[in-house]
Amino acid sequence: MKCIKKSVFSFGLASGLVLSTSAQAIVNIESLRMDAEQLGWSSSLNLSGQGKKGNTDKDAVKVGFGVQFVEEHSRTFLIGSVEYGEANQQKDDESYFAHLRHTHDLIPTWAWEAFTQYEAEPLVYDKQRSLLGAGLRKSVQAKTLKWHFGMGAFYEHETAILNNTDLTTDLGRGNFYTTFKQQLNDHASWFGSAYYQPQLDAWNHYRAIATLGAESKLTQRISLSLGTSYGYESSPLASAKKEDLAYQFGIQVNF
Repeated sequence: MKCIKKSVFSFGLASGLVLSTSAQAIVNIESLRMDAEQLGWSSSLNLSGQGKKGNTDKDAVKVGFGVQFVEEHSRTFLIGSVEYGEANQQKDDESYFAHLRHTHDLIPTWAWEAFTQYEAEPLVYDKQRSLLGAGLRKSVQAKTLKWHFGMGAFYEHETAILNNTDLTTDLGRGNFYTTFKQQLNDHASWFGSAYYQPQLDAWNHYRAIATLGAESKLTQRISLSLGTSYGYESSPLASAKKEDLAYQFGIQVNF
């Protein structure tokens, strides 16, 4: 098999409104996946700006990256990001994220996947979260539609500092998601996804998020995207809100 290496640099400008930040414990990995149709190595780099309102009012810049290796029946990718924000010339946001995942085909429409993830928010109760999990992934592809469904579980370790008290949580969560992307014509598509992550020993404690958006190619290299998401966490930390509503729009340039 001939190995092809492709590098992609993307520059994005985004604006968003967030009513709270509690449900952001779920990261929409599906929206961050890179194109898997190209065999071999590929990479991406993204720079975006964002504004938020809610638990905090801020302006932020976010740098994201992705590296993946695709073979005929398997795929391994690493994605990550660093976010920094200020309000009134004071640092009010700092976060780090990394996700490593391997997917291997079992039969043409089913695959197993294993993943690990790390997140940190030093300015929000000094929260840190790491997880390790696995699951199954179902894929269906029609002429203009790609649909995926995943189910599995992961072990989650979270730490935080609240009122000078160290908090530690270790638990298992189920992981269920569905996602689709439909090509409307040669230049436009729309997409959506939904995640549900219940606590395995108490299913009434859960996190969920749903997203919906559209993308339009302005030229071969430049595309415009618009999306919105709604998240819910049944038992958020401290005074954080249970609900989270966000929207964003951006321009991406590939080189």
